[in-house]
Amino acid sequence: MGITATIPLLNNFLRMVSHLHGSLLNYSTLSNSLGMANNTVRRYVEILEQAYLVRRLEPWFVNVSKRIVKSPKIYFRDSGNLHFLNNIRHYEDLITHPVAGTSWEGYVIEQIIPLLDPAIRPHFYRTSNGAEMDLVLIDGITPVVSIEIKLSLAPALTRGSTESITDLKTEHNFVVTPNGGNVAVRPQWIHCNIREVIEHLKALKMIAD
Repeated sequence: MGITATIPLLNNFLRMVSHLHGSLLNYSTLSNSLGMANNTVRRYVEILEQAYLVRRLEPWFVNVSKRIVKSPKIYFRDSGNLHFLNNIRHYEDLITHPVAGTSWEGYVIEQIIPLLDPAIRPHFYRTSNGAEMDLVLIDGITPVVSIEIKLSLAPALTRGSTESITDLKTEHNFVVTPNGGNVAVRPQWIHCNIREVIEHLKALKMIAD
């Protein structure tokens, strides 16, 4: 069964999902806000995912000793759709809009994930005490790469980022900003732009040449 909602309800549904871009996907919140059954909301999200409109990014939670978030995050795969649903028409509107940071985050994620070797699985990582990583690349059952995504040109790393790589024990850690530079910002971190981090992932055999 496909989407049977009226056009106005479907429009509201898409806008509500766009407001969750880069956030945890809470089906109950969507259900209550839209007055739709929880199962219907789940089915509609699955249809959007099958149509390649959205991506659900699952959390990595092997470490059972931590209180780890187990809900997926949701992203619009096309930044243009995200901007349209948030009435963003011009670059000047985007850079001052609250969605700017998560728009960049989703854009970077969407440039990386489709290029990955099928054996490499993408996740995010978050614990209840504040450790968080935007993108973690898993080889088998081993976290290998951590990627923190920042819109700011200055790659400031939070305590949550540093705690994450301690938890994950990733050997390769990158902070991706628009300008990059391919420079070490801390002993365990390299500051990159999108092109530079893709080259690093190729060198690690996570992306085919």
